[in-house]
Amino acid sequence: MSIKLIAAAGIVLLVVIVGISTALVGTRQDSQPTEERTTVSTSTSTVPAEQTPKSSSSTSTKKTTTTSKNPSLAASSTGASYEEFSEAVFRAASSKPRILFFYDSTHAPSVALDSQLRTRASELPHDLHIYRITLATHKDIAEQFGVTQPGTVLKFDSNSQLAGIYIAPDNPTFDSLITTLALKH
Repeated sequence: MSIKLIAAAGIVLLVVIVGISTALVGTRQDSQPTEERTTVSTSTSTVPAEQTPKSSSSTSTKKTTTTSKNPSLAASSTGASYEEFSEAVFRAASSKPRILFFYDSTHAPSVALDSQLRTRASELPHDLHIYRITLATHKDIAEQFGVTQPGTVLKFDSNSQLAGIYIAPDNPTFDSLITTLALKH
C-alpha cells in the first residue's frame, strides 16, 4: 500500500511542478508545434530558449567551459558533459538537450546520484549537458521551476521545453535516471 501512496504522491508532485513551470514561463510565442507526452515520467512545458534561470549569485560570463569558472565534474570526450551550474554556460547551451540536477551535499540520494553521474556521464549522449546546481545556493532557480527537494532532476529538450522530471529515491540508480528521462546513447 505504501508504494501506491508514494506513486500517487509522485504523480501529484509532477502535476504541481509542471503546472507551476507552465505558469511561470507562459507559452511559446513562435509557430513551432509543441510535443505532448503521455507517460507519467515526462510531460511537456515550454521554457523559451532566451529565458534562463535567474541567479542571484555571481556566475562566470565566459562562454567556454575550458576558460570559465565552471569546473567540469566529469571529463568526457565521448559522452555527456557534467559540470557545475553557471547561468552563462546554461544559456549558451540552450539549443541542446540539458539537465538541471538540484544537489545537496547533506542529502544522501543527491550524493549517490552525483557519484554515479561523475563516473557514468560518458555513457550518455555527447550533446547532452548536465548541470549540478546546489539547491541551497540557488533557491530562486528552484522556486522558478517548482523544485522543493534535493535530488530533483529536470530535463529540457533542444527546444528548451521541460521534457522530463526525475526525483531521486532513497537509493537512486543511474539506470532508473536513464529510463525515467528517456536518455539513450
